[in-house]
Amino acid sequence: MPRKTGRRGAFFLPVSEGVAITNEALALSASKTIGGTAYTDRFLGTSSRTAWNKAQALSARVQGIVGEVTISPGAAADQIDVTAFSYHKDNTGVQSAAATDALGITRDSAGAQWNMISVSNATGTVVVTLGAVSASTTAYNDTWGSPGGPALIPVANTLVGVVRPVPGTAAITLSSEIFYKMVDGTTFLQERSDLPGFAVLPVEGGILLNEATLKCHTGTVGRVAYATFTDQFPFLAKVGDIEGLTLAGSSETTEMEAMEDLAPEKDIAGSPSSNGTISRFYVQDARMFGLAMQRRIAGIARIYPDYNDTTKYYEMAIIVTDWGTSLGINDAIKEDVSFEVDGLLEQRGHS
Repeated sequence: MPRKTGRRGAFFLPVSEGVAITNEALALSASKTIGGTAYTDRFLGTSSRTAWNKAQALSARVQGIVGEVTISPGAAADQIDVTAFSYHKDNTGVQSAAATDALGITRDSAGAQWNMISVSNATGTVVVTLGAVSASTTAYNDTWGSPGGPALIPVANTLVGVVRPVPGTAAITLSSEIFYKMVDGTTFLQERSDLPGFAVLPVEGGILLNEATLKCHTGTVGRVAYATFTDQFPFLAKVGDIEGLTLAGSSETTEMEAMEDLAPEKDIAGSPSSNGTISRFYVQDARMFGLAMQRRIAGIARIYPDYNDTTKYYEMAIIVTDWGTSLGINDAIKEDVSFEVDGLLEQRGHS
């Protein structure tokens, strides 16, 4: 975690447990800077600013298949069978898709043409989306939308696998024509709820993927994620001003393992491995400060690189461990305050 010193800012505490939000769609950020690192196409967050209460029910799901699904040759020419399977369309529970037999595919007589097999998230119906036909019988490639390349599937569908038939006359589909990877043999084509793994960022109000999802949907976009949480951001009250914040240590926030199908959520804060000090803390709200003194509660420290520009700042969740030495009238100034980091240092308002 980058070291920030000599910064001025403010400290906030929640005055309520928050308001419950169920199954909210999370939007993908093309670029997101967290802890000094820029992540491309990996952060999904709420459309408006939120802060998720970790003491309340909190879960997130990425759309995708749960468990196993298999595509196999059908009994008749140019047909396939798809086993029954389960999937997440959002964060409301596992959905079921019935087995599909004798699903027709298209085998062009002369050119290469992808058959994209996907399931409608709304209905559980398995469908085929056809790619553009190439001029060559051997011209299968990995360029989306090109002749002989994979086709983009509907936004409201989840990709199951593909069939790349050998061009020619009608024939029984072969197992060797069914694929779950691109032509390169490495890019996985099946959209699964447990891949990629992700970490939950409560302070940020979103999730950070281990890697970007496949942009295989119309508009060249990836899958959607959904979250259920309790939002405390509207209930944050300023307790006081801070001056001279210094961070030390490191934050173990990069060890994000793949999640299980039934419980993909992961809180990356864990046991604090970073700590710091605040040179001076100026109490503004005595009642809220009393609450902070009595309870080991996480608050939000907001740091302004330029105190005259409050549109650009960093935020992190901290737990004060020692309020240091009291100064001033009614002990309204605290000196040498110590804290533990309870969430990532996040950059806001910066391009």
